Amino acid sequence: MLDDDLNKKLDDALKKKAERAKEADQREKKLEDDHRRITSLMREFHDNTVNPALEEAKSVFEKRKLIVAIYPEPSTRNQVPPIRSMIEIHEPNTDFKYTVKTDLVDDEWSVSTWITFTDPKTNKREQKTRSLPRGFSKKDLVNDIIDAYREV
Repeated sequence: MLDDDLNKKLDDALKKKAERAKEADQREKKLEDDHRRITSLMREFHDNTVNPALEEAKSVFEKRKLIVAIYPEPSTRNQVPPIRSMIEIHEPNTDFKYTVKTDLVDDEWSVSTWITFTDPKTNKREQKTRSLPRGFSKKDLVNDIIDAYREV
């Protein structure tokens, strides 16, 4: 039979172990909640800014009789990070693609953009990253897509 002092030490150790497990569960739940919240913001950003900008750019290019496709269509609701949206313009010798990717980096979300195209002079595929200001708008994105296309 254990003496009272040893029983108390064992009970205290078990209580502390249970408290640590509870704290670990709470931290894990907070991380999951934060991840869901950030992912929701990312989806909202794509649905309210990126995808409408791609639609607007698409209409600008289609008015000029270019063959244009947008991916994904029409919503990003079921995607988990990273979320990518792309506009693609099919032309002989160019095949221009502009991609916007939103991803989780160190519990924050970040946006990166890049273009991929076939250089008409060399007939080789090239890829270039693009920079947009933090908090860019739909108009900023449409303008950048058009600028990137003009530069190719």
